[in-house]
Amino acid sequence: MKKAITPGKIVKALILFVTSLIIVIPFWLFLMASLREKTVLFETPPKLWVENPTLENYKELLLGSTSAFPAWFWNSLFAASVTTVLTLIFASLAAYAFAKKQFPGRDALFMLCMATMMVPRTITLLPAFMVTRSFHMVDSLWGMIVPCITNVFGVFLLKQFMATIPSSLIEAARIDGASEMWVFVKVIVPISRSAMGVLAINTFMNQWNYLLWPLIIANSEKTKTLPVGIAGLKCQTLIPWNLIMAATMLSFIPVLIVFIFARKSFIEGMTTGAIKG
Repeated sequence: MKKAITPGKIVKALILFVTSLIIVIPFWLFLMASLREKTVLFETPPKLWVENPTLENYKELLLGSTSAFPAWFWNSLFAASVTTVLTLIFASLAAYAFAKKQFPGRDALFMLCMATMMVPRTITLLPAFMVTRSFHMVDSLWGMIVPCITNVFGVFLLKQFMATIPSSLIEAARIDGASEMWVFVKVIVPISRSAMGVLAINTFMNQWNYLLWPLIIANSEKTKTLPVGIAGLKCQTLIPWNLIMAATMLSFIPVLIVFIFARKSFIEGMTTGAIKG
């Protein structure tokens, strides 16, 4: 039996359609701009399609002898991937300790960690730079990665999720002779997969798009990340907007791939709290 079409459903469909257009049109305009020749990039009135599309912008960006885009792309991919993996490891271990272990000062230490979220990130830039310089990590990819792996929000997110895991599962594993690390790897991590998926996507996207800290640390072309490199293109006398458009379109690809592969965990993690609540 077909469901009746009501005015309310029509209104919802229209709202979704308009919202989708608002989201999609800017991406479409970026794509069209990246396929235009530089001479007609800002033609008026603007058109939603390209009469003579060209891939010369992408060719110059990827294969040009003076282009450092491949190095920028690799630096961003390496920094974002390694930061995500290390953040998941450290945040999950800390969250497990706060959620399931009993030790003196646990609640006070957790509240102290949460209090650091209220400190603006710009205030910590100078101390972070001084520490990074003392370890000789300035102008290196590790200098971008190490200060970013302590994710207090990730600890909070995973701790709240792990607190809902029945302690009986952990006790049963311990009775069977499981070590503490075995319990964490074989019991806690699989159950927390959805929450860790949310944290992974959030961390990767933030690190991939992060501009301020890499801008401070990167002093040479070989260590620049994609946001820093694209921002540097705008500082030239003749701004190559065609290359900036092409670079921006290519920068969407890794984030899109990560979301496609982790979307199931992301959706589960975002809806778990609502279902349990």
